[in-house]
Amino acid sequence: MPPRWFSFWILGPLVLLLLLQQVPYLNLILMVVGAAAWCGLLVHGLLLCLLFETVLGRIPRILMIIPLAAYGGYFYLYLQQGKDIDDKAREMQLSNPSAVLRFDPDQYSLVLPASRAENLAQYYDVSVAYEVNANFRPEGYLSYRLIDREQCVRARSLRDGLRGQKISPAAFLVGPVRFDNAFLSEACLLRFPEKPQLQQIVVAQRGDNAVWKHGRAIMEQFFDFSIDGRVFATYRTASVWRLSALPLPLIGCGLSGGSLSSGCSADFHRTYQLIDGTPKNVDRTLHDSPESIVLGLRKFARGDYAQFKGDSRSAAFLEHIAAYSAEQGK
Repeated sequence: MPPRWFSFWILGPLVLLLLLQQVPYLNLILMVVGAAAWCGLLVHGLLLCLLFETVLGRIPRILMIIPLAAYGGYFYLYLQQGKDIDDKAREMQLSNPSAVLRFDPDQYSLVLPASRAENLAQYYDVSVAYEVNANFRPEGYLSYRLIDREQCVRARSLRDGLRGQKISPAAFLVGPVRFDNAFLSEACLLRFPEKPQLQQIVVAQRGDNAVWKHGRAIMEQFFDFSIDGRVFATYRTASVWRLSALPLPLIGCGLSGGSLSSGCSADFHRTYQLIDGTPKNVDRTLHDSPESIVLGLRKFARGDYAQFKGDSRSAAFLEHIAAYSAEQGK
Protein backbone atom coordinates (compact mmCIF):
# COMPACT_ATOMS: atom_id res chain seq x y z
CA MET A 1 0.00 0.00 0.00
CA PRO A 2 1.49 3.41 -0.96
CA PRO A 3 2.50 5.62 1.95
CA ARG A 4 0.07 8.30 3.08
CA TRP A 5 2.71 10.98 3.34
CA PHE A 6 1.89 14.09 1.33
CA SER A 7 5.62 14.63 0.79
CA PHE A 8 5.88 11.25 -0.95
CA TRP A 9 3.27 12.24 -3.53
CA ILE A 10 5.11 15.49 -4.24
CA LEU A 11 8.54 13.90 -4.45
CA GLY A 12 7.43 11.60 -7.27
CA PRO A 13 6.34 14.35 -9.73
CA LEU A 14 9.43 16.38 -8.82
CA VAL A 15 11.79 13.52 -9.68
CA LEU A 16 9.83 12.75 -12.87
CA LEU A 17 9.98 16.37 -14.04
CA LEU A 18 13.72 16.52 -13.36
CA LEU A 19 14.27 13.33 -15.34
CA LEU A 20 12.16 14.54 -18.28
CA GLN A 21 14.34 17.66 -18.48
CA GLN A 22 17.29 15.41 -19.22
CA VAL A 23 15.72 14.23 -22.49
CA PRO A 24 17.15 16.08 -25.55
CA TYR A 25 14.65 18.31 -27.39
CA LEU A 26 11.96 17.60 -24.80
CA ASN A 27 14.02 19.64 -22.34
CA LEU A 28 13.74 22.61 -24.70
CA ILE A 29 9.94 22.41 -24.69
CA LEU A 30 9.89 22.07 -20.92
CA MET A 31 12.25 25.03 -20.59
CA VAL A 32 9.85 27.19 -22.65
CA VAL A 33 6.84 26.28 -20.46
CA GLY A 34 8.76 27.12 -17.27
CA ALA A 35 9.64 23.67 -15.97
CA ALA A 36 12.43 25.13 -13.81
CA ALA A 37 9.89 27.28 -11.94
CA TRP A 38 7.48 24.35 -11.60
CA CYS A 39 10.28 22.31 -10.05
CA GLY A 40 10.84 25.17 -7.62
CA LEU A 41 7.18 25.19 -6.60
CA LEU A 42 7.27 21.42 -6.08
CA VAL A 43 10.33 21.87 -3.84
CA HIS A 44 8.32 24.39 -1.79
CA GLY A 45 5.48 21.91 -1.54
CA LEU A 46 7.84 19.13 -0.47
CA LEU A 47 9.45 21.23 2.27
CA LEU A 48 6.14 22.52 3.62
CA CYS A 49 4.67 19.01 3.65
CA LEU A 50 7.71 17.72 5.52
CA LEU A 51 7.24 20.45 8.11
CA PHE A 52 3.51 19.77 8.41
CA GLU A 53 3.96 16.01 8.73
CA THR A 54 6.66 16.29 11.38
CA VAL A 55 4.41 18.57 13.43
CA LEU A 56 1.60 15.99 13.17
CA GLY A 57 4.01 13.23 14.09
CA ARG A 58 3.49 11.23 10.90
CA ILE A 59 7.23 11.14 10.23
CA PRO A 60 10.22 11.41 12.60
CA ARG A 61 10.58 14.85 14.18
CA ILE A 62 14.26 14.95 13.25
CA LEU A 63 13.22 15.54 9.62
CA MET A 64 11.89 18.95 10.65
CA ILE A 65 15.45 20.17 10.38
CA ILE A 66 15.33 19.86 6.57
CA PRO A 67 12.70 22.58 5.84
CA LEU A 68 13.90 24.76 8.72
CA ALA A 69 17.49 24.64 7.50
CA ALA A 70 16.42 25.27 3.89
CA TYR A 71 14.28 28.33 4.62
CA GLY A 72 16.58 29.59 7.36
CA GLY A 73 19.59 29.36 5.05
CA TYR A 74 17.79 31.22 2.28
CA PHE A 75 16.68 34.12 4.47
CA TYR A 76 20.18 34.35 5.93
CA LEU A 77 21.55 34.75 2.38
CA TYR A 78 18.83 37.30 1.57
CA LEU A 79 19.60 39.43 4.63
CA GLN A 80 23.36 39.13 4.13
CA GLN A 81 23.04 40.25 0.51
CA GLY A 82 20.95 43.23 1.66
CA LYS A 83 23.70 44.17 4.13
CA ASP A 84 26.35 43.88 1.40
CA ILE A 85 24.28 46.14 -0.87
CA ASP A 86 23.85 48.76 1.87
CA ASP A 87 27.59 48.65 2.67
CA LYS A 88 28.51 49.06 -1.01
CA ALA A 89 26.06 51.96 -1.40
CA ARG A 90 27.52 53.80 1.61
CA GLU A 91 31.07 53.19 0.40
CA MET A 92 30.35 54.63 -3.06
CA GLN A 93 28.33 57.55 -1.69
CA LEU A 94 31.34 58.57 0.40
CA SER A 95 33.98 58.07 -2.30
CA ASN A 96 32.25 59.17 -5.51
CA PRO A 97 33.08 62.70 -6.71
CA SER A 98 30.51 65.36 -7.61
CA ALA A 99 30.69 68.62 -9.60
CA VAL A 100 34.41 68.15 -10.22
CA LEU A 101 34.38 70.20 -13.41
CA ARG A 102 31.53 72.40 -14.60
CA PHE A 103 31.09 71.50 -18.25
CA ASP A 104 31.43 74.51 -20.59
CA PRO A 105 30.19 73.75 -24.15
CA ASP A 106 32.21 76.68 -25.48
CA GLN A 107 35.43 75.16 -24.14
CA TYR A 108 34.98 71.39 -24.24
CA SER A 109 33.66 68.59 -26.44
CA LEU A 110 32.22 65.64 -24.51
CA VAL A 111 33.16 62.18 -25.88
CA LEU A 112 31.34 59.19 -24.41
CA PRO A 113 31.09 55.41 -24.87
CA ALA A 114 28.64 54.12 -27.47
CA SER A 115 24.96 54.48 -26.48
CA ARG A 116 25.75 56.81 -23.56
CA ALA A 117 26.27 59.74 -25.92
CA GLU A 118 22.82 59.22 -27.44
CA ASN A 119 21.20 58.94 -24.01
CA LEU A 120 22.95 62.01 -22.62
CA ALA A 121 22.00 64.19 -25.59
CA GLN A 122 18.32 63.31 -25.23
CA TYR A 123 17.83 63.65 -21.50
CA TYR A 124 20.44 66.08 -20.16
CA ASP A 125 21.30 69.73 -20.67
CA VAL A 126 24.22 69.33 -23.06
CA SER A 127 24.28 70.89 -26.51
CA VAL A 128 26.13 68.01 -28.22
CA ALA A 129 27.61 64.65 -27.23
CA TYR A 130 30.04 62.55 -29.25
CA GLU A 131 30.93 58.89 -29.52
CA VAL A 132 33.95 57.35 -31.21
CA ASN A 133 32.91 55.39 -34.30
CA ALA A 134 35.60 54.32 -36.75
CA ASN A 135 32.99 53.17 -39.26
CA PHE A 136 32.45 56.75 -40.40
CA ARG A 137 35.44 58.31 -42.11
CA PRO A 138 37.14 60.69 -42.20
CA GLU A 139 35.36 62.01 -39.10
CA GLY A 140 35.72 58.91 -36.89
CA TYR A 141 32.97 60.19 -34.58
CA LEU A 142 29.19 60.52 -34.40
CA SER A 143 27.55 63.55 -32.82
CA TYR A 144 24.16 63.69 -31.11
CA ARG A 145 22.10 66.85 -30.62
CA LEU A 146 18.67 67.55 -29.21
CA ILE A 147 16.99 70.07 -31.49
CA ASP A 148 13.63 71.85 -31.31
CA ARG A 149 10.58 71.39 -33.52
CA GLU A 150 11.51 74.00 -36.13
CA GLN A 151 15.05 72.68 -36.33
CA CYS A 152 13.64 69.13 -36.71
CA VAL A 153 11.68 70.25 -39.77
CA ARG A 154 14.81 71.84 -41.21
CA ALA A 155 16.94 68.73 -40.44
CA ARG A 156 14.43 66.38 -42.10
CA SER A 157 14.35 68.60 -45.16
CA LEU A 158 18.15 68.49 -45.40
CA ARG A 159 18.16 64.73 -44.87
CA ASP A 160 15.58 64.17 -47.62
CA GLY A 161 17.53 66.46 -49.94
CA LEU A 162 20.75 64.54 -49.38
CA ARG A 163 18.98 61.24 -49.91
CA GLY A 164 17.49 62.55 -53.11
CA GLN A 165 20.98 63.41 -54.31
CA LYS A 166 22.19 60.00 -53.04
CA ILE A 167 24.96 61.63 -51.03
CA SER A 168 23.48 61.33 -47.54
CA PRO A 169 25.83 59.87 -44.90
CA ALA A 170 24.51 56.56 -43.60
CA ALA A 171 24.64 57.90 -40.04
CA PHE A 172 22.46 60.97 -40.77
CA LEU A 173 19.44 60.41 -38.56
CA VAL A 174 16.60 62.60 -37.32
CA GLY A 175 14.91 60.40 -34.75
CA PRO A 176 12.11 60.71 -32.18
CA VAL A 177 12.69 61.17 -28.46
CA ARG A 178 10.76 59.15 -25.88
CA PHE A 179 9.98 60.47 -22.42
CA ASP A 180 7.77 58.63 -19.91
CA ASN A 181 6.84 56.06 -22.57
CA ALA A 182 5.56 58.71 -24.99
CA PHE A 183 7.13 60.30 -28.05
CA LEU A 184 7.81 64.03 -27.79
CA SER A 185 6.54 66.42 -30.43
CA GLU A 186 8.60 69.38 -29.21
CA ALA A 187 12.07 67.96 -29.95
CA CYS A 188 13.97 65.28 -31.84
CA LEU A 189 17.47 63.81 -31.91
CA LEU A 190 19.92 64.70 -34.67
CA ARG A 191 22.76 62.28 -35.38
CA PHE A 192 25.51 63.09 -37.86
CA PRO A 193 29.19 62.18 -38.49
CA GLU A 194 31.26 64.95 -36.91
CA LYS A 195 34.68 65.26 -35.33
CA PRO A 196 34.88 67.23 -32.06
CA GLN A 197 36.45 70.65 -32.58
CA LEU A 198 37.18 71.63 -28.96
CA GLN A 199 39.33 70.19 -26.19
CA GLN A 200 37.91 66.77 -25.41
CA ILE A 201 36.59 65.48 -22.11
CA VAL A 202 36.67 61.73 -22.68
CA VAL A 203 34.59 59.35 -20.57
CA ALA A 204 35.81 55.74 -20.60
CA GLN A 205 33.89 52.88 -19.03
CA ARG A 206 35.51 49.77 -17.55
CA GLY A 207 34.66 47.01 -15.13
CA ASP A 208 32.29 44.06 -14.95
CA ASN A 209 29.45 44.54 -17.43
CA ALA A 210 28.55 40.87 -17.96
CA VAL A 211 25.02 41.34 -16.65
CA TRP A 212 23.77 38.44 -18.74
CA LYS A 213 25.84 35.98 -16.70
CA HIS A 214 23.51 36.46 -13.69
CA GLY A 215 26.48 36.30 -11.35
CA ARG A 216 25.86 36.29 -7.62
CA ALA A 217 28.52 38.83 -6.67
CA ILE A 218 28.14 42.61 -6.79
CA MET A 219 29.33 43.92 -10.16
CA GLU A 220 31.30 47.18 -10.21
CA GLN A 221 31.77 49.58 -13.11
CA PHE A 222 34.13 52.56 -13.32
CA PHE A 223 33.78 55.75 -15.37
CA ASP A 224 37.09 57.55 -15.93
CA PHE A 225 36.93 61.23 -16.92
CA SER A 226 40.04 62.54 -18.65
CA ILE A 227 41.39 65.59 -20.47
CA ASP A 228 44.41 65.18 -22.74
CA GLY A 229 44.83 61.60 -21.53
CA ARG A 230 44.97 62.52 -17.83
CA VAL A 231 42.20 61.22 -15.58
CA PHE A 232 40.76 63.93 -13.33
CA ALA A 233 37.84 61.95 -11.84
CA THR A 234 36.66 58.35 -11.50
CA TYR A 235 33.05 57.56 -10.67
CA ARG A 236 31.95 54.10 -9.54
CA THR A 237 28.62 52.38 -10.08
CA ALA A 238 27.50 48.92 -9.02
CA SER A 239 24.69 46.47 -9.62
CA VAL A 240 23.61 43.05 -8.43
CA TRP A 241 21.18 40.26 -9.14
CA ARG A 242 19.07 40.56 -5.98
CA LEU A 243 17.42 37.59 -4.33
CA SER A 244 13.65 37.94 -4.04
CA ALA A 245 12.07 38.40 -0.61
CA LEU A 246 10.20 35.11 -1.04
CA PRO A 247 12.34 32.19 -2.22
CA LEU A 248 11.59 30.70 -5.63
CA PRO A 249 14.01 27.92 -6.56
CA LEU A 250 14.70 27.43 -10.26
CA ILE A 251 15.82 23.88 -11.02
CA GLY A 252 16.06 22.76 -14.60
CA CYS A 253 17.93 21.36 -17.55
CA GLY A 254 18.14 22.63 -21.09
CA LEU A 255 20.47 23.86 -23.79
CA SER A 256 23.91 24.69 -22.54
CA GLY A 257 26.52 26.93 -24.15
CA GLY A 258 24.48 27.49 -27.31
CA SER A 259 24.63 23.78 -28.30
CA LEU A 260 22.14 20.93 -28.14
CA SER A 261 23.95 19.35 -25.21
CA SER A 262 22.02 19.23 -21.97
CA GLY A 263 23.10 21.25 -18.98
CA CYS A 264 21.42 21.45 -15.58
CA SER A 265 21.48 24.17 -12.95
CA ALA A 266 19.83 25.11 -9.67
CA ASP A 267 19.47 28.67 -8.46
CA PHE A 268 16.95 31.12 -7.02
CA HIS A 269 14.90 33.75 -8.79
CA ARG A 270 16.73 37.09 -8.83
CA THR A 271 15.99 40.58 -10.16
CA TYR A 272 18.53 43.05 -11.52
CA GLN A 273 19.09 45.99 -9.16
CA LEU A 274 21.25 49.09 -9.46
CA ILE A 275 23.00 50.11 -6.25
CA ASP A 276 22.64 53.80 -5.46
CA GLY A 277 26.10 55.31 -5.11
CA THR A 278 25.01 58.94 -5.58
CA PRO A 279 26.84 61.27 -3.16
CA LYS A 280 24.59 62.59 -0.39
CA ASN A 281 25.12 66.22 -1.43
CA VAL A 282 23.67 65.62 -4.92
CA ASP A 283 20.02 66.20 -5.85
CA ARG A 284 19.06 62.93 -7.55
CA THR A 285 16.16 64.53 -9.39
CA LEU A 286 18.60 66.80 -11.26
CA HIS A 287 21.74 64.65 -11.45
CA ASP A 288 21.48 60.86 -11.65
CA SER A 289 24.21 59.61 -13.99
CA PRO A 290 28.03 59.62 -13.67
CA GLU A 291 28.40 62.27 -16.41
CA SER A 292 25.65 64.41 -14.94
CA ILE A 293 27.07 64.26 -11.41
CA VAL A 294 30.75 64.79 -12.25
CA LEU A 295 30.21 67.51 -14.88
CA GLY A 296 27.13 69.21 -13.42
CA LEU A 297 24.82 68.40 -16.36
CA ARG A 298 21.20 68.89 -15.34
CA LYS A 299 18.65 66.21 -16.17
CA PHE A 300 15.62 67.40 -18.13
CA ALA A 301 12.15 67.28 -16.60
CA ARG A 302 9.01 66.96 -18.73
CA GLY A 303 8.41 70.70 -18.57
CA ASP A 304 11.84 71.44 -20.06
CA TYR A 305 10.79 69.83 -23.34
CA ALA A 306 7.60 71.89 -23.57
CA GLN A 307 9.69 75.08 -23.62
CA PHE A 308 12.72 73.60 -25.36
CA LYS A 309 14.56 75.74 -27.90
CA GLY A 310 17.65 74.50 -29.68
CA ASP A 311 20.64 76.78 -29.15
CA SER A 312 22.61 78.72 -31.74
CA ARG A 313 25.20 75.94 -31.99
CA SER A 314 22.55 73.57 -33.33
CA ALA A 315 21.34 76.16 -35.82
CA ALA A 316 24.91 76.69 -37.00
CA PHE A 317 25.40 72.94 -37.38
CA LEU A 318 22.31 72.67 -39.56
CA GLU A 319 23.86 75.29 -41.82
CA HIS A 320 27.00 73.13 -41.85
CA ILE A 321 24.89 70.21 -43.09
CA ALA A 322 23.38 72.45 -45.76
CA ALA A 323 26.91 73.37 -46.86
CA TYR A 324 27.78 69.67 -46.90
CA SER A 325 24.94 69.17 -49.36
CA ALA A 326 26.25 71.95 -51.59
CA GLU A 327 29.85 70.69 -51.43
CA GLN A 328 28.93 67.08 -52.19
CA GLY A 329 26.61 68.12 -54.97
CA LYS A 330 29.38 69.86 -56.90
